[in-house]
Amino acid sequence: MECRGGYPGLKGLEAMPAVAVVAVVEAVWGWSVRVPGASVGGGSLPLPPPTTVIGSLAYSLARLLGWPETLYETDTVGVAAYSSARRLASAVLSASAGLLEGRVVTAYDVVRTVNIPFIRPENRRDTSQWLSVNAFGVTIAPRARLCMAIVFDGERLESLGINESLLEKAAWSISRLGSKEGLVSVVEAGVFRAERGAGPTRLYGRRGVLQGEHIVALRAWSPWSDESWMGLQRRGAELLELEAPLRITGPVYEPTPEPPVAIEGWRVEASGLLGECGTIPVLA
Repeated sequence: MECRGGYPGLKGLEAMPAVAVVAVVEAVWGWSVRVPGASVGGGSLPLPPPTTVIGSLAYSLARLLGWPETLYETDTVGVAAYSSARRLASAVLSASAGLLEGRVVTAYDVVRTVNIPFIRPENRRDTSQWLSVNAFGVTIAPRARLCMAIVFDGERLESLGINESLLEKAAWSISRLGSKEGLVSVVEAGVFRAERGAGPTRLYGRRGVLQGEHIVALRAWSPWSDESWMGLQRRGAELLELEAPLRITGPVYEPTPEPPVAIEGWRVEASGLLGECGTIPVLA
């Protein structure tokens, strides 16, 4: 492989059936990505789910390519609004994240919410119902280092007008997880050839893919379900049953002493911090 910019370069996506973007990011304070099924309240996931990992890269790509924030499509039900990240998700083969350094604590913050849009018309004159206090889930992880990885179908990426240069720029431009306040800084990033294989990993995968100790069960939205990109407009998004290599004590999550083995996944020839991420487990 050629080396360019400190990590392997790719001569052409069209010649590659699978392309992986791997980034190590450091959280400023943490993030808030609520568990499936929550509306106003609800806990926050200890790791960013696949949709959030894809969304973090899609945000950077959208600015580079001029994609709008929202896409509108007409179907048998009516006009549906989608995040433009759905366009990038159509090329995704797998997406994952894992904790490399630091600790993660799931907690709740108190927020005041406006109830007016949800109040019955006959009750809207009652000002005491206008506002309420709710527990809002947050994940506290100051200076924690995360690995995020996405495996793409190279041909599909090319059809979207995305080449190596854009992937590199987008990976180094990742700035947030979840809501815009979940700021992160990129420590290292790279674009690699991805090949099927097994090996140690720090990343979560589909339930039953990891073998080892300290495995935590997670549930998240499927990036291949259209409803996952529609916000609250429609319900019925498909869920993924995942497992993550984490050691847990109460609300505190830490990296496992030894990474488990992903018996199915995608391998990349990465070194340094990126190499510590290991195999990218399969999701589908």
